[in-house]
Amino acid sequence: MKAIELQKILDDWNDAAFTSLQARLDLRAKGDPVPPEFGARVYEPQELESRKGHCHCGKFTGKCIFPDEIIHPLSKDGLAVGAVLDDATIGSGMDLDVVVAVGINYTQFSSTLSSAAMILAPDWRSTRMRTRLDLTLLGYLDAQCYGETIAKRFARKTPPFHLVAVNFFPWVTRHEWTELNLNAIAEALVLRCWGYDHPAKHIADLIDLIGAKKPGTSALADEIPFVVFHGANCAVPYLALETIGLLEPGDVSTNYVFCDNLSLPFPPVNAVTLLPTVPLEPLTQDTTHEVVDE
Repeated sequence: MKAIELQKILDDWNDAAFTSLQARLDLRAKGDPVPPEFGARVYEPQELESRKGHCHCGKFTGKCIFPDEIIHPLSKDGLAVGAVLDDATIGSGMDLDVVVAVGINYTQFSSTLSSAAMILAPDWRSTRMRTRLDLTLLGYLDAQCYGETIAKRFARKTPPFHLVAVNFFPWVTRHEWTELNLNAIAEALVLRCWGYDHPAKHIADLIDLIGAKKPGTSALADEIPFVVFHGANCAVPYLALETIGLLEPGDVSTNYVFCDNLSLPFPPVNAVTLLPTVPLEPLTQDTTHEVVDE
């Protein structure tokens, strides 16, 4: 798939996801629209504040830190990030594989934004995930699980694939997710009260759109060799299983990988692929993503 084709899919998915989020939380976008290819939108927080006490009732351990956690401490805005194409292949005319990396949320205000003004012009396309993703796929899994076919598949071009980053929870937070100290109940309530109406379905829809059959063909496009669910100490693995269950086996041909958070500054220590694996055939310039006419 070429970058321009993939970006169109991401733009359409982001528009639908943000529209659904806005309607669900009764949000209003703030100021001039962020360029679609940035995959982000800035929202006014008043509507978020008004939802306090309207989502759940009772008691759970831990402080009730939402929605304050998803409001910028200086500008007092909320920032949602959808599906983002990593900047390494933006504008590329090469026909490349697509690897989808699915996490819990994209980043934190404190480590990315130094002033209130910066939230109005976000560009999240430098995902900083490729080094740790390469280590996960090539360093940990290739020899043991794939017979070194990943290296052969990706040896064709540099960079060897488009990387799409997307998350089950759309909001940028003030702190890293693990620092929020949410137990499983609190995390479920946060996802339910402040996030997408159906996180797993939104992600499954995106994977399905990218890996869908091309019009006029009977063969799978076979353009997503890996969907990587990254995050070990959060709801990602459980939501991943739900996402996989929503995908019809005949509609998407891919390998599912579970690993540690690819956004952290140290190498993952967990890297697991579900069996059976989907065989990876080496791609040549003449056979790239070849499909069969009906």
